Amino acid sequence: MVFLVFLYKVVCWTFGITPVVFRLGIALWKRRVAIFGSVEVFGSIKDSLLDSKIFKEQNILHISLDNVDKAKDETIFLVDWETSGDKIEQIFSARKNHQTAVVIYAKPASIPQDKNE
Repeated sequence: MVFLVFLYKVVCWTFGITPVVFRLGIALWKRRVAIFGSVEVFGSIKDSLLDSKIFKEQNILHISLDNVDKAKDETIFLVDWETSGDKIEQIFSARKNHQTAVVIYAKPASIPQDKNE
């Protein structure tokens, strides 16, 4: 009897959690990531994203700071603060809509207080 109750709980948990995790994983896997920063930083961040196996390689691209508008159709903006912080307003303006996620990659306490407001 105890075994049946345990088996029932495992089956309920599996059918309850698995679809959610699967949909979330597929949704992230299909998202396109635009990385703003130097070529060296791009290589490092791209390798980290690929090692996580969350994003497909062809969905990760480097956006030069001279051509920020090229990223309009991407769904995630990843900004290296050290090399792209001075263009942050331009990067935010390049978003197609407010649904585009912006992730700022920065060392602790490297973003000045006047940029936090």
